[in-house]
Amino acid sequence: MRFWIITIAFFNVFSGAFADAAPIGVLIVVGDIARCGDDRRHHHDEKVADVTRSAVQSAKATGLPVRLLLLGDLAYKRGSQKQFRKCFSPKWDSFKNIMLPVPGNHEYRTQDAGGYFDYFAELPVD
Repeated sequence: MRFWIITIAFFNVFSGAFADAAPIGVLIVVGDIARCGDDRRHHHDEKVADVTRSAVQSAKATGLPVRLLLLGDLAYKRGSQKQFRKCFSPKWDSFKNIMLPVPGNHEYRTQDAGGYFDYFAELPVD
């Protein structure tokens, strides 16, 4: 399992020279983030959530709109409803209003990615 956190500032390049453009938003990108269990990797996931929380807080302090792009494999190993509820939800629900989730192959280990689609069925976005 690998994880990554990438922060990107968006610029309005249609308003003139890019060098003079001001950022119009911040996109934080993360994936491979929630594994069930008590093994070492599960504790690593807690650190990823903490680093993401810090990045989101810093980005929000700029006053710019912030979104969190989740690039799949969000609840290991099968992306079931139970794994989303038990492993993903406790650490990641606080970001739900800024999430832009994308399912990964692990979510599709549950038929039709049912756990993923049930969890994100009513995703509130600010």
